[in-house]
Formats: sequence, C-alpha cells, structure tokens
Amino acid sequence: MTVRIIDSAQPGDIPALVDLVAATFPLACPPGTDPADIADHISKQLNQEQISLWQSQPSFDLLVARGDDRLAGYILLDHQPLEETPAVAHWLTIAPRSELSKCYVDPAFHGQSVAQALMSAAGAVARHRGSLALWLGVNQLNARAIRFYRRCGFSIVGPRVFTVGCQSHHDFIMEWSLV
Repeated sequence: MTVRIIDSAQPGDIPALVDLVAATFPLACPPGTDPADIADHISKQLNQEQISLWQSQPSFDLLVARGDDRLAGYILLDHQPLEETPAVAHWLTIAPRSELSKCYVDPAFHGQSVAQALMSAAGAVARHRGSLALWLGVNQLNARAIRFYRRCGFSIVGPRVFTVGCQSHHDFIMEWSLV
C-alpha cells in the first residue's frame, strides 16, 4: 500500500475518519487501560459529531494521509489559545503555538513514513498559521510515540494528567520549535 497525498480532510472523509479513530486510539492507551473506558472516551470525545466539528471549524486543521483505497492516517492541529488549560501552558516556552492534538496512522501503513509525512505537513500548516511551536501530550508509557516525537524535534517540557473514561493517565507534554 502506498500513500499518495496528504491534504485537508473533507466532509466526505468523516465516516472513514470515525473508523480510523476507533481503530487507532486504543493503540496509544497504556497497557491495562480498561476497554470500557477506551470505548467511552471514543464515543464521547472522538465521535462523528466531534470529528465533523474539527473538519469544519477554522481554529482546527485536520490533515489526512490518503492511501490507495483508504485513509492511512491523520493529524489534528488545534490553534486555539490555551486559556482553559493553564497547567499545560505553564510548561510551554514558545508562543504563539498550536497543539498537535492527534497523530495516528493505520497499523497497515506503519513503517511507510506516513507519520513523518503527516508531521512535516503539520509543521508547515502551523508555520503558515503563524505558530512558532507545536506542543502535544503523549502517555509516558508510549515509548514508540515518544521516540518518534523526539526524532521530529520535540522535547519533553513537563507532565499532565489525561483522563480516558474513569482512568487518569500520566502524559508528558512535549514541545517542538518550528523556527
């Protein structure tokens, strides 16, 4: 399978994104996460209505990697100010900035540089939006993702707690200077 293009998600992509989100979000959860909590999080936070909002609102950029016959991955950039989350903003050193809220690749496309292509596109979009940095939260036990983000230029700058269903997980906050 090959990835042929990375571009902005379109309304017609929403059903495929709902399926991709449901297949990939559990991969980022730490071992031992209750499957019922994962399902609850997906149904409440990553549902069709929410994905449609991300696709249609100007404060978000939802980028997709298109494979031969399906979506290979996606990235969500959130350009809204961090006023609601001062505990995260406290750790970040560069402004203006955008959040890399989601970065997932279909397992069938792992090892094919899809994540790297999406990350490159995300950096370009954030720069075009005037951001000097990207930040993200990643579970502290997700060693594979942490290695990838470090290769992209992110550094760990602090901690946060991320809730999935009824479970609280410990994340690292990572930041990448785009300048």
